[in-house]
Amino acid sequence: MILAYLLSSLLVQVAYAGTQPYNVNERLIFDISYFGISGGTTVLEVAGIRRVGGADAFHIVSTTKTNKFFSRIYKVRDVIETFIDMNKYHTLAMKIDQREGKHKKYAEIKFDQNNNKAIISKKYGQKIVYDIVNDVQDSLSSLFYVRRQELIVGKDIVFNTYASRRSWQLVVKVLKRERIKVQAGAFDTVLVKPLLKFNDVFVNKGDVYIWLSDDEYKVPVMMKSEIIIGSITAELISLVTGTLH
Repeated sequence: MILAYLLSSLLVQVAYAGTQPYNVNERLIFDISYFGISGGTTVLEVAGIRRVGGADAFHIVSTTKTNKFFSRIYKVRDVIETFIDMNKYHTLAMKIDQREGKHKKYAEIKFDQNNNKAIISKKYGQKIVYDIVNDVQDSLSSLFYVRRQELIVGKDIVFNTYASRRSWQLVVKVLKRERIKVQAGAFDTVLVKPLLKFNDVFVNKGDVYIWLSDDEYKVPVMMKSEIIIGSITAELISLVTGTLH
């Protein structure tokens, strides 16, 4: 957000193709807890390969739903999709369909990487064009970009990302190696912390921590967002992977 497994049963079920860190049919399920209370699930999956703008792309889908109890308080039904170029590994398009309480947001974004433009299409035909920088990632494809990188403690990973209608540098701090236990089992992990940077100034968007498996696949095992009144945690509870077509 994404293994040195202790659970042998899980090891038997996992089959990766070569050194590709994520494959078609990979499906990660996370329990989402708010202030320590289970509130719903997020399913993160590589749904297939699609043709986008003349290029083959991994189709990544993230679906978040609150459970029955939390839905009575604040219902969330979010679906975010990204399409990652299979050769250049930057984003080609993104779809956002968010329903959080009374708030609703829908947008489709096409990334013209050759001309450095992001074209946002909304309902009723409205289109807005923004400038982007070279080889930009979106908020979801950024996680999959990091999974392709070598994680060296103390060495930052820096790349361009698009969020909040502007281009940023995303600096990913590689903090430490740590063994953690989640509902899916115990894992050796590498802890990273992404930071947004604009004009050489870090922008405070809330602390986010991601624990990635300490191996060539770098599966997100746990993600935590620190907010003013507590934290939101995504903890891996199930992992199923497939192979490339």
